[in-house]
Amino acid sequence: MFQVVGKIIGFHGLKGELKVYPLVDEFQDFNELRINGNIYKLESFRYHKNLVLLKLSGIVDLTHAESIFKEKNIEIEAELRDLIWQGDDLKGMSLVDSSTELGLVTSFIDKPQALLVVKLNSNNRELLVPFVDEYIIEVDTAKGIIHACIPDDLLELAS
Repeated sequence: MFQVVGKIIGFHGLKGELKVYPLVDEFQDFNELRINGNIYKLESFRYHKNLVLLKLSGIVDLTHAESIFKEKNIEIEAELRDLIWQGDDLKGMSLVDSSTELGLVTSFIDKPQALLVVKLNSNNRELLVPFVDEYIIEVDTAKGIIHACIPDDLLELAS
């Protein structure tokens, strides 16, 4: 399923990088982008102020980029994998460490960093779990389970 992930607002440099206003937080999850119905391989990206600069395969220089993308505000689409969720999608899911169910996700805090608020089964207290690869192994939306590896030190904070 393709969804809009940004809008081309201009060009940057002689190598034909596209200046994009991002509508998602991370571009490293995308290998290919669809622009005006054509698929482009994402060679590289970098952040510049509040924008993302994209280098696409097949775009060799600024003149080439300008000839292909004549209009501004062109939407960039990417195929979203199951790795991208809305915070509300995680509410009510079980947080499981090894094979032990720790509790249920009661809310998701996305700013300033992504945190799961989990109501623990053991003592009915809340635990804030950073939603990062170091702790979150897999999110199984079909089963409603978040598989995690929570350090004992973090669990002790809620006891």
